[in-house]
Amino acid sequence: MRVRHVEQALAGLLVSDLEQKGQLRYVDLDVSRLRHLIWNGYGDEARRALRNITDMAANAIWLNAQRGKARIERFIQLASELRTYLTLNEAALVDYGRRYRARLRIATSGAESVVNSLVNARTNKRDRCAGHRRPPIASSRCAPPSLMGVYAQVT
Repeated sequence: MRVRHVEQALAGLLVSDLEQKGQLRYVDLDVSRLRHLIWNGYGDEARRALRNITDMAANAIWLNAQRGKARIERFIQLASELRTYLTLNEAALVDYGRRYRARLRIATSGAESVVNSLVNARTNKRDRCAGHRRPPIASSRCAPPSLMGVYAQVT
């Protein structure tokens, strides 16, 4: 999910050469909560936190007198994109915390492996059928360059 992008952008800002990092340290508290909020189905609270994050980061631009403006604006853009994603997918957000506490399956790896096996089976069948239509061609052009001399001597 896009939370990692926001976390990494903020981590880069916190170790950068900005003079005023107080606003960003305050933002760090909200960013560290985002994953928990989204995991536990608190989409509204996560969007509120993201709004606070973008407002505080905008103040950091003003406090640093345009120093690091591009990096802070990129961070604001990432946070805004995450907020838009949460807004657009509000109905589809899964409360993984509730499912985990109810001991329900939360991973999608089982479904993904079934889909992958079906796709592989179709691909293998198509490749087998394609092989029956075309006879194999023995040509020196198909051999690796190291064996080209061997084929030339045999033919």
